Amino acid sequence: MNRALILLALLLAAWGAAVALAGRHARAGLAELRGLRAHRALLEARAEAGTTPMMRWPAAVTRHEGDRAAAIAALTAELRAAARGIAVDGVAAAPVVGDPVLIRLALRAHGDGDALLRFVARIEAARPGVRFAGFTLSRDEAEGGVRLDGTLLALWQPR
Repeated sequence: MNRALILLALLLAAWGAAVALAGRHARAGLAELRGLRAHRALLEARAEAGTTPMMRWPAAVTRHEGDRAAAIAALTAELRAAARGIAVDGVAAAPVVGDPVLIRLALRAHGDGDALLRFVARIEAARPGVRFAGFTLSRDEAEGGVRLDGTLLALWQPR
């Protein structure tokens, strides 16, 4: 009988500890949920007021010209300056819907294959950051050499 009482006491103690631990985790979860609800309410209030939070990107990856058109013009000039040994046939801004900080440029160039790859490497290494979302290299029979067709992405934020 003593063993049964001791076993019952141990089981009740273990049960009590488990309930206390579960209660502690439940309280922490509820506190986190309250915080998330408050944050959601703040975002909803900002959205209703017409203000959206602007994420600040690091300077190493962001262009900081006065406006979007100036950023596109500066980026186009930098691309043309980086094109040593190749011909840039065209740089055109592609529309970006719903993302105010993203600049997308369509680039077309041709030249020697090695020179084109060095050009791509110079662009990718440039600061502020510019990245190719994709590009294709194809043999250019008319001009001789290789043709590059690519899409560049850059981030821009007003000063």
